[in-house]
Amino acid sequence: MITSIKKSVQGFTLLELMIVIAIIGILAAVMMPAIIKSRDTAKLSGCEGNLRMMAGAMESYTVDNNGLYPRSLSAIEGTYINSIPRCPALNSNSSYIAGYDFSMGPPSNYTIRCAGANHTAAGVQADYPQYNPEVGLLEGR
Repeated sequence: MITSIKKSVQGFTLLELMIVIAIIGILAAVMMPAIIKSRDTAKLSGCEGNLRMMAGAMESYTVDNNGLYPRSLSAIEGTYINSIPRCPALNSNSSYIAGYDFSMGPPSNYTIRCAGANHTAAGVQADYPQYNPEVGLLEGR
């Protein structure tokens, strides 16, 4: 006597699949603001690093020029820094000089700042971060 063995094939029902998709969608919606904030914070950190790098080039210029700071960022380009970097928060068409303001104070002082509201999404005021040799990095939080 030959008996056939029936295998029952069970899969997921449409309802179960829809519940799983809904849970994944809810988790993605909850995580999205944190992902966006971390991206903005990373851009701010890159900008702060660029400011420190330009400040180091300014100090090197000062050592080589009898304690005088340069009158513009372009004076350090080439010899003290390969090229003026651009702020990571700006779009790819913008140059860094357009993104950074340089202002001279007394002969022994200057300020480099990230111009505009590039980092407000990371919780920083407009026109920050800034670098000043007397104070260092000003974050504006």
